Amino acid sequence: MQLDEPITAVADNQHSTYIATATRIFRLRDQHLSLLLKAGEGEIGDSIISVTATPEDELVLFSTGSRVYALRGNTAVSIVNNSGGPLRLRGDKLYVLDRSRGLLYTLSPANGGHFAEEKS
Repeated sequence: MQLDEPITAVADNQHSTYIATATRIFRLRDQHLSLLLKAGEGEIGDSIISVTATPEDELVLFSTGSRVYALRGNTAVSIVNNSGGPLRLRGDKLYVLDRSRGLLYTLSPANGGHFAEEKS
């Protein structure tokens, strides 16, 4: 894959592959590429450095060096402020490695229940 911006992170689950650049997140599913997020200047602070998604594609989690976000649909919500870094999702736990603070911590449950609830 080649984009007009360098790729900063890639993650997948059983349904899709997620590709992040400094300002955008794409989903590749069934050989179709779709843009999920395009952040304007200053909207998310730093550049996107990590991305992951829950097994059923219901929630995409991404981070910058200073924040962690949950993305559902076209809405991104900051779920951690003043801490960020590489993300790994295992089961219902989201691991965040904050290298600037020397911390490894988990957020649970990482299934979207508390991060970006849909309103009916």
